[in-house]
Amino acid sequence: MKKVSFMIALALLMSVCLLFTACGGGAGGNPVGDAGNKPGDGGAQQPVEYTISVAELPETVAKIQADTNKKAIIHITDTAPDFKEDIGSIFYMNNDCWRCQITLDLSACTGVSEIAEKAFYMTDGLTGIILPDSIISLKKWSLSFSDFTSIEIPASVKNIDEAAIFQNLSLKEITVADGNEHFVSLNGCLLTADKSTMFVPEAYDKSTMTVPKEVTHFAGYTVLGKLFNEHIESIENFNVETGNSVFTSVDGVLYNAEKSTLLSVPFMKESVTVVSGVTKLDDYCCYGCKKLKSIIIPEGVKTIGDASFVSCDELTEITIPSTVTDIGFMFLYRCKKCKTLIMKGQTPPKQFIRSPFLEVVEDFTIKVPAASVETYKKWAQGYHDDLTTGSYKNQNDAAEDAELWLIIKNAIVDGGF
Repeated sequence: MKKVSFMIALALLMSVCLLFTACGGGAGGNPVGDAGNKPGDGGAQQPVEYTISVAELPETVAKIQADTNKKAIIHITDTAPDFKEDIGSIFYMNNDCWRCQITLDLSACTGVSEIAEKAFYMTDGLTGIILPDSIISLKKWSLSFSDFTSIEIPASVKNIDEAAIFQNLSLKEITVADGNEHFVSLNGCLLTADKSTMFVPEAYDKSTMTVPKEVTHFAGYTVLGKLFNEHIESIENFNVETGNSVFTSVDGVLYNAEKSTLLSVPFMKESVTVVSGVTKLDDYCCYGCKKLKSIIIPEGVKTIGDASFVSCDELTEITIPSTVTDIGFMFLYRCKKCKTLIMKGQTPPKQFIRSPFLEVVEDFTIKVPAASVETYKKWAQGYHDDLTTGSYKNQNDAAEDAELWLIIKNAIVDGGF
């Protein structure tokens, strides 16, 4: 009986000890918040809160990245901190910050009127930022190359540089606070108040992208206003509202209003038939379309732009119409499954001096009109010679490109039709 009583007492004592431990008792805890969660319990972890000055930020970030619970909210108390210095280096220099989920609360910094160029640049682990209501301008790269998942633009903001919010690969949405007279948000995208300019966040996660009728320009991570981003992997269809004077959509594909240029193929498309009347496939038009298996390009197309099919992982062959006279720089780059290029033209098209076919598979076949076999062989050899003996030979990467050009030089040029 005594043995049983002892066991019961021991069990009760252990229960009390476990309860005390679970409640987080004892000295030396985090400044504010619950740090008692164990690594691996995922979403159950609650962020630890710190209330500090900007001067304490390096030490605090280092502490967070070294902690087992890497979720934190940092409240900055300075009313007018100097954000002209690169805050990003504080995060970047702490190697484990990419594992963190830190929100930086600047709402008390009411003496700040602008976020300076590169102020929050390459801030690994900075997943959230609360901007003060005093902000008027966001300068170039001010909130760029970071881990933000969402950003709210305060009502006070009047000016945003086109490259202010740039290359945030986890950014799903941008919202705008009520009362802002200069910007609005639509389905997670940022637009000017008149909706003429539209910025699409890099991690946009909706299957259909609606383009309002007022939009005339895509800003941000674009090339000359053309929408392209291999990191946006959710889009299945573009839907341009009726009445847009610059853009239109057909079968979910984005064209200019005249349907003379194919601008962008949704990143989830598996097959595309280019509409009749198109004369140009724009630069980057299929960039990063990892599921694209086939594209039918009609006769009448004259130009295929730079990097137009980069990283089309599932594309196995492509036919170039006889009307094409110009093919851009690296148009089949990283298309590692593409084994066949069918060239309908009797005369090879013009190209940039660097190879548009880098990294194609070794058993690559170019099928050409039977009467043009020797012409195409000379065409491939000629570009190879330019790279090895021409003015380009002084470029640092000439040797690498020349080696890759051997793939084309030694390709099977087949008079298949």
